[in-house]
Amino acid sequence: MRLDGGWRLALAALAWLAGIGVQLQQLALWPIAHYQGLSVLAAALLVPGAWMVLRRGGGASRGSWPVLLLGLALLAFASTGWAHRCPSRWSAPICS
Repeated sequence: MRLDGGWRLALAALAWLAGIGVQLQQLALWPIAHYQGLSVLAAALLVPGAWMVLRRGGGASRGSWPVLLLGLALLAFASTGWAHRCPSRWSAPICS
């Protein structure tokens, strides 16, 4: 079954919100290195997933959508934790 663009966009938004929601449920923040590592892992999932979608001319194989949605959720989780760890843009460059 192939989903049209609206459903794909809605699923991407839900994955992003799920990542943010899970991060906001954490009782304590992790060290910044954990969030940086998760960001790299998310990029490692998103780049091949996006490549699979673009290679097929906008259509995605069955395996590429779960990879993209997981990458989006991980990136949302990591960026939210990183933002809470570094509340000010003018703090230390790496916010350790």
